[in-house]
Amino acid sequence: MTKDELSDWLLNKILYCYPVKNVDFNNCILWIYDENYIRKLKLCKLNNQTITSPNKIKGICLFEQELNNNLLLFNYDEIWDFFENNYSNNDYEIQHLIYDILKDNTKLNGYEPWMGFFDDDFLLNNKSKLNIL
Repeated sequence: MTKDELSDWLLNKILYCYPVKNVDFNNCILWIYDENYIRKLKLCKLNNQTITSPNKIKGICLFEQELNNNLLLFNYDEIWDFFENNYSNNDYEIQHLIYDILKDNTKLNGYEPWMGFFDDDFLLNNKSKLNIL
């Protein structure tokens, strides 16, 4: 894939995530990707309706934004592996490309991308401690 195609793919993933905060991890925002939420967003846009956050937390955590040290951890299985298979096996090259994409196209510029291994069961299991932002 070209860098532009990879950029479009990543930005699409970021665009369709919604933020969640766990009360036990105050300096961290989890970005959740949910196919049902994406359909809802697209339908609202088509019908000129107000877009609302989901009522229940479903889906997978694609990104973990660490507010205190400006890190953005990318889910290895869902994001980083895609870059390894479609761009490079070199982690530094992937990190640099993602940094440039974030810098040029999102409010996440200044965040340093890192590969992360997420346990969705651990991150999202205790729903009583999670709040959709």
